[in-house]
Amino acid sequence: MRFDSDYAEVRRVHNVLPFVTIDANRYSVPPEALGHKVEIRRKVNGVNVEIRLAGRLIATHRLVAGRRIDVRNPEHRAAAQALALGWNSDRPDLRLIADHDDEHVAGPPGTRR
Repeated sequence: MRFDSDYAEVRRVHNVLPFVTIDANRYSVPPEALGHKVEIRRKVNGVNVEIRLAGRLIATHRLVAGRRIDVRNPEHRAAAQALALGWNSDRPDLRLIADHDDEHVAGPPGTRR
């Protein structure tokens, strides 16, 4: 019989920044994990950490010594920047088209346009 001796725990990914904190350092995850609970798994005396979302491996990082260090995967960063800029190559660009005249839009009380 084999026993699982890995260190494992559940953490929540930040709601805005695609990072999970482990031992006072932040490790990047794909932006799809924002706000979700993930499983953090590492071997006893291991040097790597695996991060899983719903059982699926989404990130592997080498653990770093020190504190308050951000460890980023370049692919995670690119995906987060694309999401922040609203760019998605799988869909056409969307633009807001106003169907009213700005002269008829009411402002705060006591102001004129």
